[in-house]
Amino acid sequence: MSLHLPSREAWRSASAMLSSTTYPRTRTTLSFTYQQRRKASIWDYFMRDKKQENVNRGLNVEELMKGHKPAQEHIPQMGKLAGDSIFGSEDVKDTQDRQPTAPDSSHDPRALSAALNPRPWAQARWQRAKVIQSIQRGGRITKAERILKQERFHMHGSSFFKSSMKKLVPLARQIAGKSIDDALIQLRFSKKLAARRIVAELRIARDEAIVSKGMGLGHVKESTDGVSTELVEEEEVPLKEVNGKVRMVKPTTMYIDQAWINKGKANHSIEYRARGQQNMLTHPHTMVSFLLKEEKTRLRLARQREQKKVDAKPWVHHPDKPISTQRQHIMW
Repeated sequence: MSLHLPSREAWRSASAMLSSTTYPRTRTTLSFTYQQRRKASIWDYFMRDKKQENVNRGLNVEELMKGHKPAQEHIPQMGKLAGDSIFGSEDVKDTQDRQPTAPDSSHDPRALSAALNPRPWAQARWQRAKVIQSIQRGGRITKAERILKQERFHMHGSSFFKSSMKKLVPLARQIAGKSIDDALIQLRFSKKLAARRIVAELRIARDEAIVSKGMGLGHVKESTDGVSTELVEEEEVPLKEVNGKVRMVKPTTMYIDQAWINKGKANHSIEYRARGQQNMLTHPHTMVSFLLKEEKTRLRLARQREQKKVDAKPWVHHPDKPISTQRQHIMW
């Protein structure tokens, strides 16, 4: 005989037996076997460098799960003008409210020595050579060194901008030899569009010469205490030019000694025309440069011309010299 017991009734009887029987409570742990599968793709070859970069950062799994962000790079702050700068604000109240701050470590001479003096041994060798030269000459200086001590000059060059030599050379020749004020007036009423850029560069050169070299400020007179100074209005002196004309000038007035144009690298572009034709366009770039000097230089040159005429020997119509190629017969 076979026992006919449905599965539903067997489950009910087994559950009743388990409920009636008392067992100690134990914590059961179920373990499941998980088989890891990896999907291979061709993109894994290109992404392996990026994965290695993430590993090299030194971040563990907990930091990545918390959303750790790498440290941001230092953003440089915008600088400020000095308190005594002439380009700053003219508001007196703003100057009074400014509090003194600690000196900036970025202006430490020791920190800037690598950029300002990269080869100190070369500078020491050059200074030693100059000391030896001064001793050999007995303290006497050359003519060029004496001129550099007595006269000032300033050279300014603009950046390359879009223009051509054909447009700028006539303007440079027009203002060469004129004073700053006369040159600005000539360029102001010029019909050429390129004159606007030259006016801007000429004003920059004038401001740089005044601030950095002290040109065009007049005569400086020291006070009795020897500490404070004051500017004195200079008197006009006669200047005889090369063409013989005489005009009155002030010794510290600035003028344009030289003005020239430099050619830069040209850019090219294509102009498309009908029927598949095209033209190659050339866009030239140039820069303008100025050499500014004071009227002291032209006064010195005028004195040298006059002194050369005084030192010249008198002209002799028939100088006393032996006759050469003398023959007893006529040579023609």
